[in-house]
Amino acid sequence: MLEVLVQMSGLIVCGIGWRIIKPAGLDPVQTRKVLTSLVYYLLLPALVLSVLWKAELGATTLLIALSAAVAVFIGMGLSALSCRVCKARPAVTGAVILAAAFPNATYLGLPVLEAAFGPWARSVAIQYDLFACTPLLFTLGILIAAHHGDAQAGV
Repeated sequence: MLEVLVQMSGLIVCGIGWRIIKPAGLDPVQTRKVLTSLVYYLLLPALVLSVLWKAELGATTLLIALSAAVAVFIGMGLSALSCRVCKARPAVTGAVILAAAFPNATYLGLPVLEAAFGPWARSVAIQYDLFACTPLLFTLGILIAAHHGDAQAGV
């Protein structure tokens, strides 16, 4: 686990150094956009395919998806309840529900689980995110954002 935190800290320090030094005259903001796009559109899908290709999908996969869905719904319920008790504005309520219900299971969960439990845990993080959290975010999450958000912003 410490190794993962050291790697993350190292990347943050490299980013700070990049902003100060600007190697080869490359703009840090533009470089960040390029690297983010590379990770998001090429490297992450390749990792997901590689991990799921080797994973044993079966009854355990259904249990992982079910536990993820239950966790999302519990997060939604508890956050909605706490916002009601605090009498939060609708936009704040929507933001809190979305932030509390949907985890960063792949980007942060994957390296943490792998460091804590070993390489087999990568498939758990990806299945948790891909088979339950992401579909719920793209359906129920959008409905929550539309319901609690500013109607003038559009959906």
